Amino acid sequence: MDDVRPASNTSDPSAVSAASWWVDAVRAIPLDTALRFGPPGFERYLRVEFGEEPDGADDGWWPAGAVLDLLAAHSPGVALFVGIWEGWTSHGEVPAGPLLALPETPYLTFRRFVVAPCEAAHLFSAAARLWGRRPEWSVPPHLAWPADRSWFFACDVDEEVEFTVGCSTVVAAALGAAFPERVREVGYGAYVPLEEGDPRERPQTP
Repeated sequence: MDDVRPASNTSDPSAVSAASWWVDAVRAIPLDTALRFGPPGFERYLRVEFGEEPDGADDGWWPAGAVLDLLAAHSPGVALFVGIWEGWTSHGEVPAGPLLALPETPYLTFRRFVVAPCEAAHLFSAAARLWGRRPEWSVPPHLAWPADRSWFFACDVDEEVEFTVGCSTVVAAALGAAFPERVREVGYGAYVPLEEGDPRERPQTP
């Protein structure tokens, strides 16, 4: 398999069904928390800071791709899925097929995602591939997870500073070792910066 499935640029019904657990898990959680942290219940929640690659290159998204590679390596032989917000780009048509919907609740605002199975090698370029764009024009997936639900990658469309990984202690240790200057542990739903210039910690109330 050489590409994000399905190759016809459609949202996959089986993948939408596979994501229903996430929708159920966040029904009573504020939308901002659900999109930026994923579901509750993981042993560790890590925030990973965007930055310049070690070789000096800077596409604005490093180390998201490398983190996804590491996460996939901890789920060998397990099906992987991505969720891409339908409004991430104004270029190209939204892929056809059923979309994963976060329903309107007291805590959630209606939002829909294109969801598809994905090979490990294409997790980072999934958005571009699903929209029929060149892989180098991609952004990190807004959601990614394995079928065994052992980790969850969350990078909401407005994230400029960091993204979140929910995972086990073992995977958290591997991420910390691989990216020691980029990874920090946070509590689920904690204040975290969204835009460049936001304070790293919650400002103190006078």
